[in-house]
Amino acid sequence: MSVAFKIMGTTEVCGVIVPKIAGGFGEDKKSMLAKHIAEMHGKELSAVNRAINMNRNKFKDGIDVIDIQGNGFVMHLMQNGILTQNSVNRAENIYVLSERGYAKLLKIFDDELAWDKYEDILDGYFRMRDEITQELNIPTDPQKFIALALVEANKLLEAKDIHIEKLEQKVEQDKPKVIFAESLQTSEDTILVGDLAKILKQNGVNIGPNRLFERLRQEGYLIKAKGDRWNSPTQRAMEMGLFEVKTTSITVPDGSVRVRRTTKVTGKGQVYFINKFKGGNAA
Repeated sequence: MSVAFKIMGTTEVCGVIVPKIAGGFGEDKKSMLAKHIAEMHGKELSAVNRAINMNRNKFKDGIDVIDIQGNGFVMHLMQNGILTQNSVNRAENIYVLSERGYAKLLKIFDDELAWDKYEDILDGYFRMRDEITQELNIPTDPQKFIALALVEANKLLEAKDIHIEKLEQKVEQDKPKVIFAESLQTSEDTILVGDLAKILKQNGVNIGPNRLFERLRQEGYLIKAKGDRWNSPTQRAMEMGLFEVKTTSITVPDGSVRVRRTTKVTGKGQVYFINKFKGGNAA
């Protein structure tokens, strides 16, 4: 005797997302809409329905195929976005096939592509009965139900404990990096841009000073006026707190005073560029 159809989630078969339909042909039986069989075989739904209708005497109702047009399950399929109101209104038949029904349909197709898809659909969908059986056969006895619930709860707790342990290990592994980053972030020490290349190299970023200056200019952190040797931070980089400009006065032999400006990378800037260039390999 057939049982009501149920949707037990979705799965992917041959690149097509299909609903896992149970019931109809039996409590532990899986079935599939002709619509999805057509998609997986690269055929029009009308061609699949025509193949069934022309060979209707070969398909046994309730064993091979069920026409759910007019069945309440159609509304459930529409509510889940599997069928549209327009497609239901246009369809004379909405077929659901069992594994046996699908095998008969395959004989009617009798083409190379059909047989290529056969094992994938059979193994990837119809033969996955254990999952459906487990989902449908919920114990009705209260004590069995509680025992099963406790087993599942213990599995969840064990998985949670393993997850927490892995997180704690990751925290311990990353602690030196965090401490280093925090110390740089709050450090008042600044370094020359050329020395930043050394810091980056210590952190696994292989980039030389000349290439570093070039990258910083290309990406809008530094600017260099034509004919000027000084690399000035852009307004954006200064507002981000990545650089400081140190100014010193130098008295030259003729008695005049010259102002020397030096761009330096702040602690915050060092952390920022380590994170930005991490994994880079430009020499």
